[in-house]
Amino acid sequence: MKNLYISIILLLFFHVKAQHNVIMEALDAPDPAFTITSCNISTIGWLATGLPAASADIAAKQEISVNVTIPDPYAFTTGAVNGVTFSASGTFTTTGVQNVTLTGTGVPVDYTVGNGTFSYTVANTTGTNAGSCNFTRKVYVPDQNYTGTIRNDGEHRFLYKVILGPGSDHWLQTNLGAKYNKVGDPDFDPEAAAGGVNDYRAFGSLFQLGRNSDGHELVNWTSATTATGLSATATPAPNPTVTPVNSGLFYTSTDNTRNFDGTGNPDSETGNYYGIKVLNMPLKKYTVGPGDPCPDGFGVAQDANYGAANYNAGSTPWLNNPLKLVAPEMFRNAANGALVAYPRRLMRTSRLALFPMDTFYSSEFVIEGGNIVYGGGSTEHADRRVSGFNLATGTVFDPRGTLDGYPVRCVKPL
Repeated sequence: MKNLYISIILLLFFHVKAQHNVIMEALDAPDPAFTITSCNISTIGWLATGLPAASADIAAKQEISVNVTIPDPYAFTTGAVNGVTFSASGTFTTTGVQNVTLTGTGVPVDYTVGNGTFSYTVANTTGTNAGSCNFTRKVYVPDQNYTGTIRNDGEHRFLYKVILGPGSDHWLQTNLGAKYNKVGDPDFDPEAAAGGVNDYRAFGSLFQLGRNSDGHELVNWTSATTATGLSATATPAPNPTVTPVNSGLFYTSTDNTRNFDGTGNPDSETGNYYGIKVLNMPLKKYTVGPGDPCPDGFGVAQDANYGAANYNAGSTPWLNNPLKLVAPEMFRNAANGALVAYPRRLMRTSRLALFPMDTFYSSEFVIEGGNIVYGGGSTEHADRRVSGFNLATGTVFDPRGTLDGYPVRCVKPL
């Protein structure tokens, strides 16, 4: 029994001693040399899919604050999130609250939608437990010609916000080439949507059918009715080929030769127009030039995408609809390249889906022009832009409209 008592006493002794050692070690541990106090002192630059976070014109950085009690080396990092890491390293030389700027590296993989963000957690990796904090960043979609891969004119540094539109499709919030989206423009704010039907900062560029963002479309709107910076014109327009024509020139024509005569037979293709050529004679369908102005994965909106967006500009539905469709009350005329007053309209893709057409599907939802008669007998208005045709008779309208310039809104159907 005596031995048992001795064993218990020894166990209790060593247990108390161990606890004492832990307490003493804690008391002897040094205070943190510095502590992170905030991750949101300043958000600098922008992130966009496919563009290096360190790109000179949009270099993404995050400024944090640190309370330094003992000058010491630091190495802050977030680890990789969506392909991007924010980090900074150095040595504090003074005490007190100090700001540190973390620099982004890597390439964003995915864009954010609406108010969505990617979250980053900052921590120190030099050994000092400085605590942690979080910040968030949005990721935008760059113009297809942002880096000059289509035509290196340095004029396509546009970043677009993606939002949910009708049918939960992913839409660009603004028209291609809008002032709100041009990096370096005094009005640059990729979060901004049209503030009203005459918000010229959201009008964007005026594209010809079947062409890329090569510069032919650029417009600098100075008001709802005036603009400068129109691209130079040229004629004749080349016929569509497997390779897009990326000349940066706005093609003009006064030739009204048609593809089909009244019997559905092809006329000699002497018309001077770029956007349309015959694809399938028996079905009387067309294809367009191989260019597409939208960013990778997006395309010019089709009827089905616009479906629920039928509303009058300035009305309550317009105000409540996230698309906020806008367009100038003019287009760029194919006859001479001049801006001509006309009802608002956007380019869209028809229900036949093989060629884009402009049916005034716009901020005012004005639909007028020649009728297209479908196989089931239903009709739909179509502007001359499509060189529209009547499936029953083969009658074709003036093809010069394929060269007119209109704004474009892009969508990525889910």
